[in-house]
Amino acid sequence: MLRLLDSPQIITNGVSVGITMTKPTLLLCYLAMQGTWVSRSSLALLFRPDAPEQVALHTLRLMLNRAKNLPWAGGLEVQPKRVRFLIPTDVQLFCLAVGHSDWSAALELYQKPFLYEVSHPVLDEWIGAERERLSGAWREAMLAQAKLEPDQNQVAALLWRLWQHNELDEMILQHYLRAAYLAGQREAALSAFNRFLLLLQELGSRPSPDTLELQRLLV
Repeated sequence: MLRLLDSPQIITNGVSVGITMTKPTLLLCYLAMQGTWVSRSSLALLFRPDAPEQVALHTLRLMLNRAKNLPWAGGLEVQPKRVRFLIPTDVQLFCLAVGHSDWSAALELYQKPFLYEVSHPVLDEWIGAERERLSGAWREAMLAQAKLEPDQNQVAALLWRLWQHNELDEMILQHYLRAAYLAGQREAALSAFNRFLLLLQELGSRPSPDTLELQRLLV
């Protein structure tokens, strides 16, 4: 399995091996995410948008030849005009879990953002869009799991983790403050509120009346 919701790894028989992110490996990750045939011309344009078509296609051929030699690239299929790489990924399993409202399974799969700490000058836009899409699904799963959790301490822990993902998300902060209040974690909740207040002050903004009302419950 190809793990992409973390630092990229290949998992074989339960053993994880990290992947060095070269252009050929990033090409394989891109193809794995597509899960279908992709034309050579579109791949060439994606990786070499600044080059003439024949130059871009030549670069793609070199990348594909290097990718074929990777030990985990057995599923790579190369045809004259199109390419496909079918391999199980944690992204597929995560999306299935979200689709079936299996929130605990989804949260177990989502360890870190998509292609964590990976960047590429050409593919950054695609990577960013996928990160945002999958992060939104993770946010949905976290909130749904928090609603199902009977233990307020666990609810507070889930919401704290979610708020850490974006400390300017005031709605998540409100959920966390309520859960922390019910769990008797007043000091932690006040600390989070003060952190949020400081961030807003740096932006020249103020908390909403609802957030201020929650803060008054805590003091």
